[in-house]
Amino acid sequence: MTVRRLKSGGGSAGIQRYKCTSDNCGKTFNALTGTALSGLRNKEKWFDYLLCMLDSLPLRKAAKRVNVDLTTAFRWRHRFLQAPTKSQAKKVMGIVEADETFFLESFKGKRTIEKRKTRKRGGEGKKSNSN
Repeated sequence: MTVRRLKSGGGSAGIQRYKCTSDNCGKTFNALTGTALSGLRNKEKWFDYLLCMLDSLPLRKAAKRVNVDLTTAFRWRHRFLQAPTKSQAKKVMGIVEADETFFLESFKGKRTIEKRKTRKRGGEGKKSNSN
């Protein structure tokens, strides 16, 4: 196990930077390094833009409300939506429980259906297809 030694390395864009001093590493980073917010500008507008996303606003309306360009709103939306997929757990540990789920079998596109009578449009299945 390598112990990393850090020292304060100044700041950039109002965010504290740190420098690794162990084994002549010399790498610098800040609290946003490796996150979806890394390298994005206009920090004061991020939260307002996330609220627009929660309200399911279209890109143009969100960009106008937060006062950013349409291309910026597009890039932010994709960056924020990809963030949860990159930080998912690699391994499940402990007790895992799962309930059974039944999905109705689809016969869409088939000319004949042998297993059951045809349903009218908008109908619901009466029982599960657990074969």
